Amino acid sequence: MHYEQCSVIEQLSPNKSFWIFVLPTYLLLLSVASLALVLVFANTVSTRSYNFLEKTLIAISIFIAIFGIACFFAPVYKYGIVMIFIALFTIVTAAARVKWLNVLAVIAYVIALLYLFDPFNGNAYFNFASNRLPNGGVDLETAGILHATWKMYNETYGPAIGQNNTVVPSYCTNYYDYFMIDPAMRDYDRYDNPIVKTFGYCSRGWITALLIFEGILLILTLVAFALVTMALILRLKEDHGYDPIELEVRGTGTAALGDLGY
Repeated sequence: MHYEQCSVIEQLSPNKSFWIFVLPTYLLLLSVASLALVLVFANTVSTRSYNFLEKTLIAISIFIAIFGIACFFAPVYKYGIVMIFIALFTIVTAAARVKWLNVLAVIAYVIALLYLFDPFNGNAYFNFASNRLPNGGVDLETAGILHATWKMYNETYGPAIGQNNTVVPSYCTNYYDYFMIDPAMRDYDRYDNPIVKTFGYCSRGWITALLIFEGILLILTLVAFALVTMALILRLKEDHGYDPIELEVRGTGTAALGDLGY
């Protein structure tokens, strides 16, 4: 017979519910609403049609926002917030066609790429790590979006089981204080896989999908950075161009030609 039992490890409290359900939903709705407003702005602000480069930037920004939303459902939600902001700012830049906005967009992309890739990973001081250790130090395993997600992926077969059958939380389960399967509630002999110890946002399936989304997100961000830089170069060339020369031809014998029937 099967009995429903309550477990302290799998108990869902109001505080946990906020981080698991309320915060991701709020960020999702805010992102969708902001994206809709920016697209309405882009549709109404321009008095002429967009060129191919501007259309491509707007399309890529929409996909960046879509794939960035996936980060809200993981401890790496900070990266998602940064990419949503970058996507919205890129759309505004493409629609406004203002040079100084384009300059700011290039700078914003440089900072975003440093935050996403973190080329200073391993340095105790110059790094962009998104997590801190309990002692206040920097968690170098979370320096960059792929490092942080890979840390969760490596721990999906955890959390480890300590002495007296207690659960040792991993990075993901420790962040949410949830998604840990209570080993005392499992029937490993007949039904349950003893290797799988997490579920939900900390499951291997979701984190694998998140890694795929993040890979696409990084590629789109690099392409968008190249296009924004190209747009800035083209605008600078336009500013340093020469005004077109208008030629005015005046006839000297109009009356005489008219008399001849021309």
